[in-house]
Amino acid sequence: MKRLLVVLSVLFLMIPGCKKAKTIEQNLVVITDEEVVLSVDNAVINITYSYDYELQSVDVIYSRYESMSDADSVAAACDDGHISATLNNLRPKTTYYYQLDFNSGFNHMKTDVNSFTTLYKDAVPTVVTGEVVDITSTSAYCTGEVVSDGNLPIKARGLCWCFHPKPSINEGSFSVEEGGMGVFGSTMELTPNTTYYVRAYATNSKGIAYGEDRMFTTPAE
Repeated sequence: MKRLLVVLSVLFLMIPGCKKAKTIEQNLVVITDEEVVLSVDNAVINITYSYDYELQSVDVIYSRYESMSDADSVAAACDDGHISATLNNLRPKTTYYYQLDFNSGFNHMKTDVNSFTTLYKDAVPTVVTGEVVDITSTSAYCTGEVVSDGNLPIKARGLCWCFHPKPSINEGSFSVEEGGMGVFGSTMELTPNTTYYVRAYATNSKGIAYGEDRMFTTPAE
C-alpha cells in the first residue's frame, strides 16, 4: 500500500499545470501623465507610467462607441516608463473612446475609458444671421453668430446689407466687428421707406462665409 501511494504522488507531480504559477496583483500600473495630440484624422497618445514589473506589451483599444463595441486596437511603443501610440485613419470631428491594456505576461490590466474628439478640416466659417430689430426710418439693428471658425482664427465678422438679395462685402454697405466666435451685432444706417436685405458674414484665412438673408423695410419718415 505504501508503494502505491508513492507511485501516485510521483504521477501527480508529473501532471502538466500542477505547478503554481506566479501571479501579479492587479492595478499596479500608475499613470502619471497623459497627453493626446489631435489632428483631423489621427491621434497620438503619449503616456508616462510607473510599474514595478516588466511589461510584455501595451495595446490601445479604441472605438467610436462609449460601450467600446466594434473596437479596434493598436500596439503601443513602450520604453522606460513611456508609452506612445498613433491611431490613424480616424474620422474628422468625431469622438473616440479608448483605454489601455497593459499585459504583464500574467495579467491584463485595463485603464478606465477616456475620450477625445478629432479636429475637422480647415474650412470657411459657419455663420448665421439673427433677427432684424429696432427698425426705424434710418436705422435697424441685426445680430449674427459665428458657430464654427473652420478650425482657423476669425479675421473679421459683421453684417452686409443692400437693396437686393444676397448682399456681400463687395457691394452695398457692411460693418466690421471684432473677430471671434459667438454672437455679435451691428446697427445699420438706412434710407427711409426702402426694402433691404441683410446677412451676416465672417472671414478666416480660408475665405468668407455668409448667413441667410433677412428682408425688412424701413418706414417712411
